[in-house]
Amino acid sequence: MQVTLLKSKLHRANGERFETYCIPAPSGSGEIALNGAAAHKGNPGDLIVILSFVSLDPEEAAVWEPRLILVGSKNLSHELIPLSPNQ
Repeated sequence: MQVTLLKSKLHRANGERFETYCIPAPSGSGEIALNGAAAHKGNPGDLIVILSFVSLDPEEAAVWEPRLILVGSKNLSHELIPLSPNQ
């Protein structure tokens, strides 16, 4: 299986979209940081929407289950919403 993972972020205040890489933070830390050039696109406390993309072959896509994850004020998982691929 070939998987391509890309993180895209939408800045809620100014509508700007930028793409960057992902560096895992310690589990449960709730840390979301902008590093490198992306660090100039936001400020601490900004609200952002994080999108991820995956590349799947047709067989994998047939069973793929996308999810929407809502987080609370400390960036910890608050609600997981399964989505139908046709939504």
